[in-house]
Amino acid sequence: MPAQAIAQNLAYINWTVLVALAVGSFAAVVLGRLRTTATRGYLAFTAFCAGGFAILAWLSDTALPAAIADSHVVPDASYELPRRLAIAALAVLAFAYMVVVARGRRTPLIGIGGLVAGAAVLVFGALSWGGGLMGAIPLLIQLAVLAAATGGVFAAMILGHWYLVTPKLSEV
Repeated sequence: MPAQAIAQNLAYINWTVLVALAVGSFAAVVLGRLRTTATRGYLAFTAFCAGGFAILAWLSDTALPAAIADSHVVPDASYELPRRLAIAALAVLAFAYMVVVARGRRTPLIGIGGLVAGAAVLVFGALSWGGGLMGAIPLLIQLAVLAAATGGVFAAMILGHWYLVTPKLSEV
C-alpha cells in the first residue's frame, strides 16, 4: 500500500485505535468489577482512561473526511450521528462508572449501559464503513476483536503497574 494512501486514511486508523482502547478498556473495567477483587482505585482509574479515550475518539470522529479519492473506505453518512452519539454516551457513562466505582458502590446498570454504548459504537462504525451488510459483519467482528485485544492489554498493563505501587494487593 502506498504511503499516500496510508496518510489519507490516517484519520480512520486513529479512530479505530481510540475506539478500541475506549471500548475494550471499559469492558475490562466492568468485567473486573463484576468478576474480580481488583481495587477500586485501579478500576476507577481505568474507567477514567476509557472515558478519556472515548472523548479523543469523539474528537477524531468529528475530523473524519467525508470522502477520500481512490479509497476503499466509502462512508455512509446516515450512521454518522448515531455513531457520534454512541461515542459521547460511552464517554459520559465511563466517567459516571468511574465515580460509582470510586465510591465503592455496586451499580451494574451504568456499566451495562456503557457496554451497550460501546457495542453501538462498533456496530455504527461497521455499518458506516463496511459498504453494506455483507462488509459490515466482518468489519464488526474485526473491530470487536481489536477492542477486546487492545483494551484488554491496556487494562492489563495498568493493572501490572498498579500492582507494583499498591502493596495491599494479594499475589493470588
